[in-house]
Amino acid sequence: TCEDPASSAAIAEVYINQLAAATGETALFTTRMGDRVFCSLSVESRQAVRVSAEPVSNTPLFAGSSAKVHLAYMADAGRARMLPRHRLPNQPAVEPKTLEQLLQRIRDQGYAISDGEIEAAVRSVSAPAFFPSGALLGAVTIAAPAYRLQDAALKQAVLHVVAAARHITE
Repeated sequence: TCEDPASSAAIAEVYINQLAAATGETALFTTRMGDRVFCSLSVESRQAVRVSAEPVSNTPLFAGSSAKVHLAYMADAGRARMLPRHRLPNQPAVEPKTLEQLLQRIRDQGYAISDGEIEAAVRSVSAPAFFPSGALLGAVTIAAPAYRLQDAALKQAVLHVVAAARHITE
């Protein structure tokens, strides 16, 4: 977890701005405090139809691509404590084993995709950025109306997000 979200956002700011410019979509940097994920930095798309995320707004640790990145990279004990509590609004609970398999896939591929988990018709892509120690610094995200992140655009979004996260880590 990031102990100082403002410092993390300052480290990420130039890359989040570059990500927003490169993709034309809303770019975010999130950090975790306890069992909530906070938007530390948000650069909104300039398109008329866009996703808006207020800095400091927070989401549960298991809803959306950014939160899932945070959950995937938690220490085993903390993640094990959270898994039985996993439940998205208006959806049945997900078995901890199923969720752990999803989180392992996120760690293996290095990114997460969410499709309408927090807001209907919104798709997001997130990737982890790390401290030099290997601990999670935060998650880099782009969020857009789902119709703009289909197929080839989604693949490009993944590449951009993963690259931005890697630059922040470096």
